[in-house]
Amino acid sequence: MKTIALDNEKLRFHGRWGGASRKMTGYWCRPYLEFKIQGKSFGFSTEGDSAVYSVKLDGSMLTNCSRSTGSLTFYMQDDKPHTIRITGQSTERPLIIKDLVIDGSLCKMEKRSRHILFIGDSLTAANGYSAVIPEEMDWDYTCVALGGLPLCDGRGYYSLPEKEKDAVRTGMETAFYKLCPPSVAIKDAPDYDLSLAETPDDIFINLGTNDALINEENAKGYLEVYKEFVPKIRQIYPNARIFLPLPSADSDTKMRLSTIESAAKNMEATLDNVKYIDTRSWNIEISGDNVHPTAAGYSEYARRLIKAVGYR
Repeated sequence: MKTIALDNEKLRFHGRWGGASRKMTGYWCRPYLEFKIQGKSFGFSTEGDSAVYSVKLDGSMLTNCSRSTGSLTFYMQDDKPHTIRITGQSTERPLIIKDLVIDGSLCKMEKRSRHILFIGDSLTAANGYSAVIPEEMDWDYTCVALGGLPLCDGRGYYSLPEKEKDAVRTGMETAFYKLCPPSVAIKDAPDYDLSLAETPDDIFINLGTNDALINEENAKGYLEVYKEFVPKIRQIYPNARIFLPLPSADSDTKMRLSTIESAAKNMEATLDNVKYIDTRSWNIEISGDNVHPTAAGYSEYARRLIKAVGYR
């Protein structure tokens, strides 16, 4: 077995990662390490109180587990090249990969044809469209999403970091530019060097469910932040297509969807290559909390979104 430096050019880290040759940490939603190996086995070690991750071989699940710090080794059944993917499965717990060892050799991986950037809250972080689209289309992705995350600073419902119970919650207007989500750190969250990010071909922005869009004052604040946030994303990625899908469920005052729709339509009319996607007629099944789709609802939303943007 030989140790592979984690800055080896044949390893592909997708999503937001921090670190160097000796340890890499993946943040936000479903960051993943992918590589191709030809040989007898591979293994890796994780660090931290609990590592939640999945391991796939050629797209088939090898393990999906939560475990304390430790090492795992997997053995190949033949000597053919195989693609391995290690994916973090907890937004609240970063995936810390301490080392990677192989009995064999790394092979060059071809770059996939597209990269998708997803920006959102729980509707995006769930195993819905942000998971379905990359898997079905065989594309790479970055998912900057967190359950309970608003667009506007000072709002939202996500759990605060254990050491920052007195912190003011940040929204995506601030959190997008941080290496880690605000559920991990707020006051000491390091800025993310966007030059390290992969350049997306398409971007999905789905925010507003957690912005308390139940009165005119909150709606006004949301509209003001939205008209600044989306143009900034456009400036960072001038050639990407931007899609602005409407969430599934409205607020009790029926202001959520109309406010988000107004903001998105304004961006569609103002910016190039931006498309608002109206989901009102999709009849997505909503769960008992009156906010999140059911499992069937998430699947239906993903299926319809794939069609709406023209992927199929």
